[in-house]
Amino acid sequence: MERQTVILLVVALVAIIEPAAGKVYKECQLATILQNHGFTKSLIPDWVCLIMSESSGNTAAKGGPNSNGSYDYGLFQVEALRRADPPFKESYRLCKRPGK
Repeated sequence: MERQTVILLVVALVAIIEPAAGKVYKECQLATILQNHGFTKSLIPDWVCLIMSESSGNTAAKGGPNSNGSYDYGLFQVEALRRADPPFKESYRLCKRPGK
């Protein structure tokens, strides 16, 4: 797996697991954090734009409910599916276990 993908997954997981921390980052802070974690320098403005448009830099951001009943959490507004059963696409079944 590409290093930047792994870093993105870690950041997304932290955004889901610890939303109660409720830190709100400014654009320059986000750019520094992304650079320190090895993100490609030329792509950092795009990542910062994505984060700011999705969550305004707020780690405690929560969006939804979505049409499938799930909510979006954290900086990247990662969707937390409530079920992994069909009719959800196979690509959504990341945990490879039955939905609850």
